[in-house]
Amino acid sequence: MTVRTRPALWWRAGIVLSAGLGLTLGDASLVYFTVQSNVIVLGYFIGAVYWMLQRDTVDAPAPRLRGAATLYILITGLVSHILLQHGASPLPGLVGGPDRLAHWSSFFLHYVTPVMVLVDWLVLKPRNASAWKDLPLWLAFPLGYAAIVLGRNALFADFPRPYPYFFFDPTTKGYGYVWGQIAQLTVEFVVLGAAVVGLDRLGTLVADRLRPARAEAQAEAQEQEQA
Repeated sequence: MTVRTRPALWWRAGIVLSAGLGLTLGDASLVYFTVQSNVIVLGYFIGAVYWMLQRDTVDAPAPRLRGAATLYILITGLVSHILLQHGASPLPGLVGGPDRLAHWSSFFLHYVTPVMVLVDWLVLKPRNASAWKDLPLWLAFPLGYAAIVLGRNALFADFPRPYPYFFFDPTTKGYGYVWGQIAQLTVEFVVLGAAVVGLDRLGTLVADRLRPARAEAQAEAQEQEQA
């Protein structure tokens, strides 16, 4: 079986399609973390598909970058669903209303792509490729994003879309509120990053335990065929 017939290749091609549709169906600006994280996912998985085809392998390249992309897209999905949408279902806007394309774009960016990337991280190879020491490196991007947003607005008062998310806006509750929100999100992102590494370890553990059972089942099937 060549890599072209492997589910891993087609799953990762599906991630490229999902992120690409989300980015092209909508008109969201690159100032949004949502767009940036999906661009990272799109670029990484285009590269991963090319890597797999060129090397005839099911392993994705650059495990650290893969882990970072997974963390960023999970941040996008969770922040959107919990903080911005307050847990509301995204489905009603997909079937009616004048902004269906925007709703579909949001659905791909905030739900389909994060879920597909999470499944990729849990199920597909390489396994056990992340390290706890990767966490500070992964967190540099979302923290740097927050610093750029605040610094940019301090320097350029007339910048369009100055506060892409409400928790960056000091105009109503002040900078104390903003820094408190950033501190809280930082703690949550550290926990989420640790969960990403832990899920990689858990996936490896489950695969190791299933492997003997799978080998035993294959041996039994061969014995039955020979009998």
